[in-house]
Amino acid sequence: MPIGGIIAYTGSLNALPLNYHICDGTNGTPDLRDRFIVGAGNSYNLNNIGGTSTNILALNQLPNLADFLNKTIAVQGNNQVNGSENLVSSLPVRSWSWEYFMKNEGNTHGYFKNAFATIPGTSNSFGQPIENKPPYMALYWVMRIK
Repeated sequence: MPIGGIIAYTGSLNALPLNYHICDGTNGTPDLRDRFIVGAGNSYNLNNIGGTSTNILALNQLPNLADFLNKTIAVQGNNQVNGSENLVSSLPVRSWSWEYFMKNEGNTHGYFKNAFATIPGTSNSFGQPIENKPPYMALYWVMRIK
């Protein structure tokens, strides 16, 4: 292994050979604690540092639910209303209510004037950090220094 070469080490730091030092930013080593290594090249310049341990998605990174919620449900007869046929079964709906009107007295067909669904969620249900890490095993990065 050349001087400056870095390897993953699974042993005890007390048993580390004298020619090696943990990559903690001291003794001429890069600080690789809590970091993974990515190859330098077109996307990453040598010694670039970046990334975060958690991410918070912005609203524009979330899927658009308008297309999902703006669907058509069929009611008795040939009349339809904007709403969602999937809303009740696919989302945790607190309540589902509607105003139903008959076209003419005595008819068995009518239409919805308004349909409402209350979907649970509060303003603090947004902006929570997420973790996006594959399964991992933590090892020490050590560098040959002599």
